[in-house]
Amino acid sequence: MAILSRENSGPVTRSKLEKSEPSKGHIYGLVKRHPELKIKKSRIMESDRTKYVTPTTIGNFFDKLEELNEVGKYSSTMIANFDETMIQCTAQKLVVVGHADAEALYSTQPTEMPHITLGVCVFADGSHAPYLVIYPLKKLPSEVTTELLLTYPDMSFAGQSSGWITAEILKNYLSKQVIPHFQQQRLKPGSSARGLLLVDGHASRINPEIWQLFQDNDIDVMTFVSHASHVLQPLDLCVFSSFKNSLRRGMTALKSMTLSAKRDAVMKRALNALYQALSPVNVKVGFKKGGIWPINRDVALSHPAINNDPSTPPVPIRKRRSVIALDGDVLTSRELIERMTENTKVDKQPRRQKGPVRKSSKPKRYSTPYDESGSEYEELASEEE
Repeated sequence: MAILSRENSGPVTRSKLEKSEPSKGHIYGLVKRHPELKIKKSRIMESDRTKYVTPTTIGNFFDKLEELNEVGKYSSTMIANFDETMIQCTAQKLVVVGHADAEALYSTQPTEMPHITLGVCVFADGSHAPYLVIYPLKKLPSEVTTELLLTYPDMSFAGQSSGWITAEILKNYLSKQVIPHFQQQRLKPGSSARGLLLVDGHASRINPEIWQLFQDNDIDVMTFVSHASHVLQPLDLCVFSSFKNSLRRGMTALKSMTLSAKRDAVMKRALNALYQALSPVNVKVGFKKGGIWPINRDVALSHPAINNDPSTPPVPIRKRRSVIALDGDVLTSRELIERMTENTKVDKQPRRQKGPVRKSSKPKRYSTPYDESGSEYEELASEEE
């Protein structure tokens, strides 16, 4: 990728250099003169992803994965990937006309939906476990109707003040939905005795109780290396990208709807988009693109986002709030379960507060626009019949 600048536009000053942009005619003319060039939409990537995803970090991940596979002899029916994404109902950016001297042009957008997390677990044979929807509330919203629940029976619900996943929600979902699905997968012809679950290193994964339960059920659990989900994770490589593209289409048409009607339409659209994204073909392609199944490190190492700069340090220095930083670790190993157990004991010890303790006169209450109506529910994940 090259940085373009205009020619013959007078003396170049610092302010002019910062604000100048090549015209469309200049860009299209350049592409026309150079057939090897092409105009594409750029993809935003975090700086850590561009720096620390190196051949060394990817190689270390596959060393551990291949070592586990030597023992587990995993089949495609017993390799899974779990991750979360966000249900967003924001329409595509509008193209507007404004004053030429304006530095930025803004368009207002009403509040549409609070943060809603979607948790998905897919298997390398193309199947998937029931998915998880986390609302930022303790009541089911009005758009979750009986008809919707009957149409999409593979849904589990959870509620939490912010809408993000927590260690407790993850524990309930994995124990009630994912482990039973592993047991069903084990009954398929040609399935291996042991299973493998791949997750990222989110802080909610620091839960020794759930990983001990996976170990008891002969399921190994391993985390991806940090900042490498766009290279390795099957869900990111195919399913979630397909889901977000489908969800984004036609959002502008929802602007004329009322708030409740808009939320109802967005939820139905999200579930339809997820149903399409979870096609067996999509799921299998995601595992193949990451080199997870069939296991092939060369596929991941050939990804264009790999940083091959030899001056980049192989292991990044990370600052995390948690004592344990998960980075390509086997969560079901005896050593890591013991470390997490010790870390949990330390966190439960009361901490001395500095300065005078202030007592709040009002109890803390979390509320969202959803809390106005709906029926209460207490199970964080629905039981399978």
